[in-house]
Amino acid sequence: MQYDYNIVIIGSGPAGLEAAKLAGKNNLKCALIERNKLGGICFNWGCIPMKFYIQKLKEAKKAGVYITLEALYNEKEDFLSSGCYGGNCKCNCRYFSPPTIKG
Repeated sequence: MQYDYNIVIIGSGPAGLEAAKLAGKNNLKCALIERNKLGGICFNWGCIPMKFYIQKLKEAKKAGVYITLEALYNEKEDFLSSGCYGGNCKCNCRYFSPPTIKG
């Protein structure tokens, strides 16, 4: 199998997706490779969800409201799926994940 791309981006975290968008704006054929969920560690499990949790817990404490872990998790999942990282990104790249990559 042969591929014809101008650029290959490894990792779909914030920098990878930004590079993919820039490649699309410059009409480059792009391949985006991610070993797990689109958005990478930072967006799905790292700094962005943690900041989301901290902000929501501060808001709940200030309002004197009790929030369950399940409700907090579900709200975070809704937030993450609504943006570019939730698959709504228009970066004009072919997306590869481990099941589709052949050595």
